[in-house]
Amino acid sequence: RLIAPPTFHYTMGENAAPEPDAETKALLKGDPFAGLGSYQAVMEFEWWRPLGLGDRCRVLQAQVGVQPKPSKFGKRTVHVTNDYLYANGAGDLHAVRRGTWINAERHTSKKLAKEKLDQRPYTPEELAEIDAAYAAESRRGAEPRFWEDVRIGEELQPRVKGPLTTTDVVVWHLGWGMQLTPPGSFRLAHRIRRKAPGLYPPNHLNIPDTVQRLHWEPQRAQELGLPNSYDYGG
Repeated sequence: RLIAPPTFHYTMGENAAPEPDAETKALLKGDPFAGLGSYQAVMEFEWWRPLGLGDRCRVLQAQVGVQPKPSKFGKRTVHVTNDYLYANGAGDLHAVRRGTWINAERHTSKKLAKEKLDQRPYTPEELAEIDAAYAAESRRGAEPRFWEDVRIGEELQPRVKGPLTTTDVVVWHLGWGMQLTPPGSFRLAHRIRRKAPGLYPPNHLNIPDTVQRLHWEPQRAQELGLPNSYDYGG
């Protein structure tokens, strides 16, 4: 039967955690790292069985490590590691996804910022090379790749992604959602901002806007001590 590509788990997962009681809710209330910059640094997968067509997929998320570390970028940082345990409807494990995020003080990273980025336009030759790679791609379509046909060391056809544009990031958000700040504009965003004003720092026109704009606004990234906007880890 059809099986999903390995990192398809990243898009999957019904929450398998039991509903917490009042005491647990009180214990877990608040985030000790709220207000810090959080940078995805590592994402590892370990598999036991593939995700097949028709499988249910449940996920249990657990914080498994918190480690303070000195840093040239943020002076004091904390490395936080989360595990995501994926299982099918029968409770058999599919995979574990283990991610580490580096939390750093934004004001410190801005003071210590040293890296500068000299951006140059793509040359016609570079764009032609990318276009040629796109043109060479083919889709297997109705020709399935069977497990027994795969050989160790076999090279799969390369896939090109890029050059990345702001439009690409916007389109990605339309399909994925906004992650940190829930989707919505105007009054919907206003309601979220009242609950968590820190998620909407003012822009250069003093208008509250999502913290995630550092991914497409170079000016916001530089305010935080980063040389430029950068793509999402996922």
